[in-house]
Amino acid sequence: MKTIITHRHPDLDAVTGVYLYIKMNREKDYEINYLPEVGNVYIDCVPDLKIDVEIYDHHSRDTLYKSATEVVFKNLEHKVSDKNELKAYSMIVDAVNLIDNAKLPDRVYLPVMFDTYIYGLNISNIGKDNFWKKVFSYYDNVLQSLLLDIKSQQVPYRIEIVNNFKIAYYELSSDENLNPAPFLFSKMGVDFVVYKHGNNIGIVREATLTNPSLEYLKDLIKENNWFFHPRGFIAAWGTAKYPARKPSKYSIYDIVEILKEFLKNYTK
Repeated sequence: MKTIITHRHPDLDAVTGVYLYIKMNREKDYEINYLPEVGNVYIDCVPDLKIDVEIYDHHSRDTLYKSATEVVFKNLEHKVSDKNELKAYSMIVDAVNLIDNAKLPDRVYLPVMFDTYIYGLNISNIGKDNFWKKVFSYYDNVLQSLLLDIKSQQVPYRIEIVNNFKIAYYELSSDENLNPAPFLFSKMGVDFVVYKHGNNIGIVREATLTNPSLEYLKDLIKENNWFFHPRGFIAAWGTAKYPARKPSKYSIYDIVEILKEFLKNYTK
């Protein structure tokens, strides 16, 4: 049996990467588990092991890929002979790349999502009872997601402007499962979001901005264990994937001031 490992609280990239690995590799005998378990395949995570395993991750500095899903796809596309099947997988990869590297699509995409899902169920011949069970489960999850989006838009935030860059920042307790960032990017037009969520604290850059790279903040944030994404759009002490076990020595106001000072050297 092959053991496929991904990180806990798997996001869209991790889930889709696992799905594509199983489908494109035609795996029949497998189990899916989470870090720190030991396995044969690691998707959207790097094992703390120096062993010969399959690793599909996109966080190294020299990677050309935008998601772990894309890494899986590019490494396994030679195993799929059907061109239409390969095209369908590539469309899934494109959608994951959009979300994993940017912001959530605007809600005008919902009709397309619904229609695609229902059409897929209809041609699957799963029977009436299973059809309606999956429909209700799917819509229940969508409803919960929309409710969380609505509540996320109600989170108090502040905005400051430096050299025409708009910075928004907010703070949440660890038990608040909310994410105001997509709303702040898409509706409020901010360029950077600074957040504190429990012990996690960090900065996210808006998707269409290619500069400045947040990697350069390494020289200003004097604390070990910060994660700086090689593509420059995230700097974080703890993430949803890997929550920080203890608070950073920096407050959210410290990070906002560091970012403001940093942006004085750039113009939009």
